[in-house]
Amino acid sequence: MGLFRRRKKTSTTHLDGFGDAHISVTKRRGQVPRVEVEVPQAWALGIAAQQKGNELGPTHPETIRAVERYLDAISVLPGHAEEARGLRQWLAQVRR
Repeated sequence: MGLFRRRKKTSTTHLDGFGDAHISVTKRRGQVPRVEVEVPQAWALGIAAQQKGNELGPTHPETIRAVERYLDAISVLPGHAEEARGLRQWLAQVRR
């Protein structure tokens, strides 16, 4: 056993409609803490689509692809039918 013991703390946060995010912080004396965040894929894809839209604009091809990936992910989740419908309509308008 080494002089420096690791201490890991884990917490869970619920992301409404997406599931749980797990956050772990491992502390080791004398080192920077290691932080790990695990989020549901659909939630991460939504954040990525928002970021692309902010950086490149809503009609940029990369933004549209990111929104399509997000739409695919939420289409199978309960409680996201209205959002999925709105995104399908938005994509149909953008593609014209």
